[in-house]
Amino acid sequence: MSSLFANCLRRPGCVCVCVFIATTGLTFGQQNLDKKAVQRPASTPVKASPVTAGKATPVTAGKAIPVIIKAPATIKAAPIVITPNNKDVKNSTALEDQLSYANLLFSHKQYAIAIRQYELFLNDNSQSSNAASAAFRLGECYLQLSQVVQAKQAYARVIKQYKAGVYAGASAFRLATLYFNEKNYAKAIPYFDVAIKNINDPKLELQALYYGARCMQLDGKKEKAITIYEQLLAEQGQSPKNPFAEPSRVAIARIYAELDNNEKALAAFKVVIAHSKDAELLDEAHARGGLIAAKLGKRKESSQMLDKVLQSKSGKTWKALSQIGLIFNQFSAADYEGVIRTYNQGIYDAPADSRAQMLLLAAHSYRLTKQLKQAADVYGIVERNFRDRIEGTEAGYRRLQCLHLLSDGGLPVYAGSFVEQQRKIDPKSKYLDLALLMKAEWHFEHNEFADAAKAYAEVRPANIPKEHHIPRLYKLGWSQVEGGQIEAGISSLTKFLQAYPDDPLAPSVLAKRGNAYQKTDNPKRALKDFETLSTRYSDSNELEFALQQIAIIQLAQKDTPAMISAFLDLLKKFPDTEAKAEAHFWIGSGYIQQKKYAQAIPFLDKARQINAKTYYEVATRRIILASYQMEDIEALTKETEKFLSEKRKLTIPLPIFTYLGIKLFEREKFAAAARFLDLSSSSESPEQSRPEVWNYLGRANLELKRYSKAIGPLDIYLSFINRPSLRAKTYVYKGNALLGLKNYADATKTANEAMRLQKEGRINATARILLGDISLAQNDYENAARLYLIVSQIFVDPLITPLALQKASTAYEKAGQNEKAKQLQEKLKEKYPSYEAP
Repeated sequence: MSSLFANCLRRPGCVCVCVFIATTGLTFGQQNLDKKAVQRPASTPVKASPVTAGKATPVTAGKAIPVIIKAPATIKAAPIVITPNNKDVKNSTALEDQLSYANLLFSHKQYAIAIRQYELFLNDNSQSSNAASAAFRLGECYLQLSQVVQAKQAYARVIKQYKAGVYAGASAFRLATLYFNEKNYAKAIPYFDVAIKNINDPKLELQALYYGARCMQLDGKKEKAITIYEQLLAEQGQSPKNPFAEPSRVAIARIYAELDNNEKALAAFKVVIAHSKDAELLDEAHARGGLIAAKLGKRKESSQMLDKVLQSKSGKTWKALSQIGLIFNQFSAADYEGVIRTYNQGIYDAPADSRAQMLLLAAHSYRLTKQLKQAADVYGIVERNFRDRIEGTEAGYRRLQCLHLLSDGGLPVYAGSFVEQQRKIDPKSKYLDLALLMKAEWHFEHNEFADAAKAYAEVRPANIPKEHHIPRLYKLGWSQVEGGQIEAGISSLTKFLQAYPDDPLAPSVLAKRGNAYQKTDNPKRALKDFETLSTRYSDSNELEFALQQIAIIQLAQKDTPAMISAFLDLLKKFPDTEAKAEAHFWIGSGYIQQKKYAQAIPFLDKARQINAKTYYEVATRRIILASYQMEDIEALTKETEKFLSEKRKLTIPLPIFTYLGIKLFEREKFAAAARFLDLSSSSESPEQSRPEVWNYLGRANLELKRYSKAIGPLDIYLSFINRPSLRAKTYVYKGNALLGLKNYADATKTANEAMRLQKEGRINATARILLGDISLAQNDYENAARLYLIVSQIFVDPLITPLALQKASTAYEKAGQNEKAKQLQEKLKEKYPSYEAP
């Protein structure tokens, strides 16, 4: 390259295209364009690279596919024949040398300097045969410097100025790529079209064709995309040399599936299966094709395709859907054993609705083949996991059927009958006591504690194995307490603690006895039991319950510091306790009692987050009160607005509405202010609200141009106040509301009343301006101007005086007295140069 360049420099008349050729990989008459090879999804931007030959860029083909489809994206320009242009301007040799210098800078990656040289060349020699080359390379420089906007402009200039040819095609391809990477598919489409028309390299044309189709697919023009994909396949056939064949086939199948064109989608997925060797793609094609075949009623074909996925050794991506589809096919064909076989292959991670239906069909199949225990187990799975769904409801009912067929439900009756008969035969028999124990256990397990307590009490300990003595006494006391025999239960539990103080059940017995003391309104003994449990059995499972009950007892005894401490201890030791919401709520409530409002709010907020059903309203009300006490207007407004919007049953104290309304009015949030002030007032009993409520409510409605709603509150406010200045000001507000309603006569009366009450000063001036506004509204422009001028002459105020001048000028202008209007405007500018009309 260096010798070639040297030869050119020795030839003053040479148009130096050699540097351009050497630095761009352009053989004479051909330029290679590409992007840096990067494996990426189709929507991931590709960084611009120098114009050199390169590797293919894998691109994701298809919206729904879970794997990357590799598609080559090598960009090579069509051959370009560069010939000198005889119409070059004088001094063309120097200019072409300038281009050679720019190209040399480009080859050394001096893009910023090269830009200037290309621009100089193009400005001075736009008709040169190498101008298109320079214009394109200018765009490349900008792109290398990440100046994408300027690069786009440069490429667009090539297309606009040179219309066609290799550089127009290359520029179009660059622009299309940039817009594609920006996900601006609609804008990329026409540039891909330009690239296709101006690129003679079949491989590069193929790539532009493919990405143009991708743009249409991603831009929602799916039918057009299919046409181009099919054109691409038709032109290039199914040759392995076509890197876009497989992505195109997959895209066609997916688009047809998205369009619910099931016949064509199934056919297209079959084509993918026939040609693809990619395991994940084959799984997808078999799975989706199988599900579509089932929709079309082709059950046998569907099952064959779905079974292919389940037998494949690839990942589990498509196995779940295939398993579900296969089970549906088998159950529809009454192949219950087949359903069970497919189910026993293992459950894949299917969507919740499909998983529920699949499990239900498996359970049905067990039941219909008389495998009742297995059926009950699977029904139990459905019932536990999908209880809020229709499948869970049906599973619960079917499970009861199976349990009935297994005779479980008759156990208490059978045991009772046995005891009754055995007492007649042999009242000393130990089997009698074992039967009673069995009956007691069944009742205990079913929470039928009164019946359980009766049965446990009838058991003679000497007639049952020793290992049953401890659990029998434990459950006897528990059942007595739960069954309503509280004193008897306390006695049984006390006997247990005396006989077995070191037994693992002792903490549970102590907790139960403490709970029994609470039920008999004996908080001191209850507190002692729970505190004993928390210290002596600090590693027991009952510790959490004990700490909770300690806090509840302290709460009932109104020992707020102790209550807060106990609940904090509970949360510290058991952060995931079931009483977490309760603990947070009462801690927050305790802090409010202690006037620690900032500390209270986080706990109350947490309580309503954890258990909104129980604590949302009561916690929110306390948060509102705390925010009110802290004068946190933003938080108070947010909480109150949310609370009101949800139409909760609890009420908010009226002073809070009053406070919020006034504060929001002061912040010029008139709509919110009017709402809260309206909630804090009652026109039927106006005396129950503070007078200023009516003042602010009327003014807020006035600001909102709710004129009819403004007058009533202002009249009520006038009925409460006597001070002349306040009454005059209120009359001005009322007059403006009447003016808004076009009630000019009453508006005039209120303005005159304001002036009567205030003979001078700002309020008097605003009343006079109001009179001018009334005249102006009635098209009495000269009288309006006269009234405004009076204000500007008798009252000097930095706000009122220029306002009066401005209004007078407007009135004269409306009256056609433009000269007077102009004079007043000049006077306004002279005396109040910085004044801006409101």
